[in-house]
Amino acid sequence: MHGGLSQDIGPVLEMVTERYLLRYEEEWNARTKGVELFDEIVDAIKRGDMKELGRLTTEDWEKAIQPIIPWVNTAFTEDLIAEMKGEFKDDYWGFIMLGGASGGGMGFIVNPLVRERFKKRVTQVMAELKDRYNYSLPFVIDPMVYDFEINHKGNMAHLLKGTDAKIPEIYNPPIPPFPKGDKGGFSYEEINEDEVKKRYGFDSESHEYLKSLLKKGEIGLYRNHLPLTTKLEDISEDDVFHFERIKSNGEFYRLGLEAIKNNEVAVVTLAGGIGSRWSEGGTTVKAINPFLKINGKFRTFIEIHLAKSKKTEKLYDQKITHVFTTSYLTHHAIEDYLKRFNYHGYEGKIFLSQAKSIGRRVCPAERDIRFLPPILRFNPPGHWYEIPNLIKNGVLAKMLKENPNLKYLLCHNVDTIGAHIEPVLMGVHIANQSCLTFEVIPRRIDDKGGGLARVNGHIQLIEGLALPREEDEYKLSYYNTLTNWITINSLLEFFKLDRDLIMEAENQSEQYNKILEAIHRVEKRIPAYVTIKNVKYLMRSDRYDPIPRQEDIHPVAQFEKLWGDMTGLKDLKVSYVAVSRYRGQQLKEPSLLDRWLRDGSFEYLKSKTCF
Repeated sequence: MHGGLSQDIGPVLEMVTERYLLRYEEEWNARTKGVELFDEIVDAIKRGDMKELGRLTTEDWEKAIQPIIPWVNTAFTEDLIAEMKGEFKDDYWGFIMLGGASGGGMGFIVNPLVRERFKKRVTQVMAELKDRYNYSLPFVIDPMVYDFEINHKGNMAHLLKGTDAKIPEIYNPPIPPFPKGDKGGFSYEEINEDEVKKRYGFDSESHEYLKSLLKKGEIGLYRNHLPLTTKLEDISEDDVFHFERIKSNGEFYRLGLEAIKNNEVAVVTLAGGIGSRWSEGGTTVKAINPFLKINGKFRTFIEIHLAKSKKTEKLYDQKITHVFTTSYLTHHAIEDYLKRFNYHGYEGKIFLSQAKSIGRRVCPAERDIRFLPPILRFNPPGHWYEIPNLIKNGVLAKMLKENPNLKYLLCHNVDTIGAHIEPVLMGVHIANQSCLTFEVIPRRIDDKGGGLARVNGHIQLIEGLALPREEDEYKLSYYNTLTNWITINSLLEFFKLDRDLIMEAENQSEQYNKILEAIHRVEKRIPAYVTIKNVKYLMRSDRYDPIPRQEDIHPVAQFEKLWGDMTGLKDLKVSYVAVSRYRGQQLKEPSLLDRWLRDGSFEYLKSKTCF
């Protein structure tokens, strides 16, 4: 059978090679076990003992393959095996792995007496599981069962005569139509451009402003970089607080603990991206990807973040509000996921902050973009908009109404899975009376991009896109995690807003327009980056066809603004604190998982969750 999943197994093969070459003890023992099992598997095949063969291939999967490569398994396959084994009991003889990663090529060995019933049932179960994980894992086709028979006679030909001399018909099973308003995404053909703009918050004023800058040459690919004359220096040790050097029971801890117990902090997790680097181009919503097995169960990014907030609740006996920001690409999938899994039993408040900002891509020739479906003509405009979205969409107002004590936000990327509410760090932010406090980590050689720098004398975070020279990144000692603490009143004051105004804006257009104007004022001060993206569009013969017939790639330009560039505003009070990589490491791609599992980060994460 084929489970329908397709992914780049290059990182998996790289891990296998590394473990073989370095001969890690556990993996080497598993490899030795696999060699022993291979001989037994061959012997079982020779004897025709299928029940024993099933037992051996299952043992190979569980005790040889997975200990060497934990990432070869998936939640889809784990659930499939458990369901079929539980349903068919003694007639279930074993599982056999046939592909580079599970969820692709694989097979079951069963009692021949239940073969036909098993085929029908496993097809149904795989379809149900695909529906459950459709936007969590990279499915490219519907799961299917192949029906093969062994031909003991070899190649043969038959001469057909008369009415029998015709080509046999090919069976084409009926294709069920896609459900309208499906759970996780959108249909390219069912929504026009005007509806996209209205539904997802297209800001024509902002777009026209950026487009005019592009036409005048004031922004562009070559303008992303700061001038070569920019004086770029590394910071000194005294320019940042050092978390590792702060006493865990001192004044900072007391301040942070008091704020937590007074219910003054909420967590904001940025989950608007689909994480194309994570799935190697597959269409998945990264936040709900079940990528990590903890205590025998695959966990998603969202479940892990909620488990950390649960741990905080138990430690300090205080409910923690947790916000997940979403985009038009991820909102419905995340909403459905949380409902499906009953919000993972989280007792505190969970808010989804739906994006109210969307950017329109531009092309060298306007006619080129007309070939794209309307939804692909737009893009998430960068994470600068995530916090302003909290104000625009009314989520922050709801949080303040429900909890008048709320003063601070801990904001972090969905893939910074070590970030959590830490009293000492919160105390540092409170004591320094900063509007924003950003966390940074010591740079490693493979940390690509910008970091913390002194730019023409001003300490700020600088994006890799903005570095005057590519080699400038090697001057910088600290790398940006984007995790930041926010003082709500200070930020509102900077935007020239206040709590009363945003809480009154829900039903008052005048107040809401003041919010939009305030956001526009600050937005214009933030650098706009121009990037080139290759947008992939899979053409189908009609909207009910599950198999793409043609793949088109369209290069487009898009505008992006990034939250870290708030640090470049000299009238905004910003502080910085250096934290360990355990807390600040971002999991941007699967190739990072193996090192992350081994360097202590995994144990650190488990200690911060309630699993």
